[in-house]
Amino acid sequence: MVLLGGVDAMSGPLVGTAVYHLLQTEIMRSTQYWRAILGGVILLLVLVFPQGIVGSLQMMLRGEEAKR
Repeated sequence: MVLLGGVDAMSGPLVGTAVYHLLQTEIMRSTQYWRAILGGVILLLVLVFPQGIVGSLQMMLRGEEAKR
């Protein structure tokens, strides 16, 4: 959950926990293979957001501020 949310941000673990819980709840309702799908989605998120979700959002916002 920490890696999913972001290690460098204070709110990273909270965001990671919320995203994990939301994904787990929604995927669990959809299929009996929810563990495999959840693992794949988490793996995809970690690959897409190497700094975590919060870290990637912070980097995107800093990039927008630098353009101004």
